[in-house]
Amino acid sequence: MGAVWGLAHDVSRRQVYAAALAKRHVGFGPGDSGAIYRSSIQSPLHTQLLYDFDRQGIATRPKGLQREVATVLGKSAKDAAMYNLIGQISP
Repeated sequence: MGAVWGLAHDVSRRQVYAAALAKRHVGFGPGDSGAIYRSSIQSPLHTQLLYDFDRQGIATRPKGLQREVATVLGKSAKDAAMYNLIGQISP
């Protein structure tokens, strides 16, 4: 799923919602930077993409952003592209 923020719990439906978060050295999940995910309490490993802001035309990161994120445990990555974006709001 990648880094997430803004967890919400729907008690009656037994669902948990999480929004994607840009964080250095952590990649985005399959929904990329504009994703909101939904997970079931009964089967937390079954997480699905609920909404994608980018697909709706709402930009959630600068165009052409290329990140260097380690995908193999123990491999280092600088992720320099994110350094100047820390603390920024979407473009």
